[in-house]
Amino acid sequence: MLAKKVKGTLSGDDGPLDTLIGLNTFFEGTLKADNGVRIEGAFAGEHFCSGSLTITASASVHADIEGMDVYINGIVCGMVCAERVALDREARLTGDIYTQTLSISEGALFSGSSAPLEEGTREEQNDQGSEERLASS
Repeated sequence: MLAKKVKGTLSGDDGPLDTLIGLNTFFEGTLKADNGVRIEGAFAGEHFCSGSLTITASASVHADIEGMDVYINGIVCGMVCAERVALDREARLTGDIYTQTLSISEGALFSGSSAPLEEGTREEQNDQGSEERLASS
């Protein structure tokens, strides 16, 4: 299960949570994690996660994201490449999504394009997204 309802909002999977970027915390760089990650603060750079990634309503993320399950309820600018992506009602995503399963709740804002995630093409999609961002700078 990608997300479940808790007190009227969705929350990420109950899988193992190894990393927390807390409220009022800013992290810049490349983050690689083998299990779950929860972002409540600010993050900029690149994020690779083999588990679930939860971006809460208080979070601001300017990064390319690659993961298994990505749950967004905050602000994200960048490309998202994951098996499953869920945008909850407070999500604000600007960027492209490559996924097999996309869920967008009423109230979420999404500006970009979405395309199916094809096996073995993540690196190609990451390279294409980086080139497009450089061209628009």
